[in-house]
Amino acid sequence: GNNSLPTGSGKYVVRKDDQGYCLVANENSTHGEVMSTKKIRLSAVDASEGELYMLQTGDISYFFEDLSDGEVTKIGANMIQVPLNNLVYLGFNSESDIFKDKNVVNAIEQAIDKTTIADVAYNGMCRIASCVFNPDWAALKKVEITETEYSPVKAGEILDDSGYVYMYENNAHRSKDFKFLEVTLVVNTENPSKLRCANIIIKNLESIGIKVNALKLTYEEYTKALAEEEFDLYVGEVKLSPNMNLSCFFSEGAGASAGIDTDSTVAKASVDLAAGNVDVNTFVQVFNENKPFIPICYRDGMAYFSREITFEGTVSEYEPFKNIYSWELGENQIVQPTTAEETTDDEQ
Repeated sequence: GNNSLPTGSGKYVVRKDDQGYCLVANENSTHGEVMSTKKIRLSAVDASEGELYMLQTGDISYFFEDLSDGEVTKIGANMIQVPLNNLVYLGFNSESDIFKDKNVVNAIEQAIDKTTIADVAYNGMCRIASCVFNPDWAALKKVEITETEYSPVKAGEILDDSGYVYMYENNAHRSKDFKFLEVTLVVNTENPSKLRCANIIIKNLESIGIKVNALKLTYEEYTKALAEEEFDLYVGEVKLSPNMNLSCFFSEGAGASAGIDTDSTVAKASVDLAAGNVDVNTFVQVFNENKPFIPICYRDGMAYFSREITFEGTVSEYEPFKNIYSWELGENQIVQPTTAEETTDDEQ
């Protein structure tokens, strides 16, 4: 407890010397590689102009952006789309009487046009979620995923069968026992992509006769509404851990637990999944039968890099500078040597 922060097991660690900060090859790395580049000098930059501007002017050569606002900027540089583990979803308030009927939940999911959300709200910078887990997760390879088809017609039929009908011709909204099928949806207006997503969902639900009262709130108001459960639906996003642990949804007071019954069947199944008592396939089935929220998509980020840079391989959100020691720059830039002996540590 009295020691400094642990070194960690990555390929490089941050160190400070009389010239500033640098990355130094980590002797305790568990990657099993001997790094030919022993030191990478770090430079302080003034980001007041914005990183993308600095990339265009040549002040920096590489920039990773998680596109949290959903806005993609196209510039004169190479770009790589980078999958993230950020789940965008439509949350429910389990205390709302309307969602005690599973058929209503199924109808809502059937009515949501995820393809349009992906293309319009997120500019194609995402992957549609066919189930709660990231479609790129290796554990899903052996899982049978039944994707819900976008069909307003089927959604309407489900509501018809549940007794939610139009009282008279040309009525815009459905009702049951003389009570409108009506929901309140909250969204954070400070995030353009979330707002576009919410607007598409509102149109989707209105098209099948569900009356939607939209509360478009500032982030502070939005988080307050979630904390006090003053909503029926909300557009949310959460970054999941690489092992796809869902405790952020199903643990009491956790960050994404607003409106969720943490004693529900699916919540208990998530605990069993984490403990290894049930497999992924079983959990997916339980989740689909008792949906506490509707998964919409997993967002992507973007890696921008100068056209002078050449490197092979991929960029990961967990390793945005993967294999940086092997990157090469063009004639007008510093060129990465082929062997460690050709330069000093500082020059590398």
